[in-house]
Amino acid sequence: MICVSIAESTLDDNIKAIQNEELAEIRLDLTDLSDNEIKILFSQPVRLIATCRKGKYKDEERKHKLMQAIKAGATYVDIEIETSVSFKKELINFARENNCKIIISYHNFELTPSRKELIKIIDSCFNA
Repeated sequence: MICVSIAESTLDDNIKAIQNEELAEIRLDLTDLSDNEIKILFSQPVRLIATCRKGKYKDEERKHKLMQAIKAGATYVDIEIETSVSFKKELINFARENNCKIIISYHNFELTPSRKELIKIIDSCFNA
């Protein structure tokens, strides 16, 4: 199975992009979708990952967008490991209450850590 990452600018373009996919990641941080558009998008009959990386939105807005996606039916929510403990806990609890699976992600665009370091990262993801 292949997961495509999607960040179209309009709701219609996002819906078109996921039409023939089994699994897709929606990069909410790269869109300007309203709450209602998020609800419509994540109500589609496709397994979707809700992602909203740091940068464009403040943490409260990010959390709100992810919660909207979870409430609407996101299959997964992606939470970065370096996110604050309170942010993670609140989203994890909300996801569990709404039958949404959790992805704790780690990103390093500079290098691949050593095996020993990767094992530590994996352990910390499971302990998030």
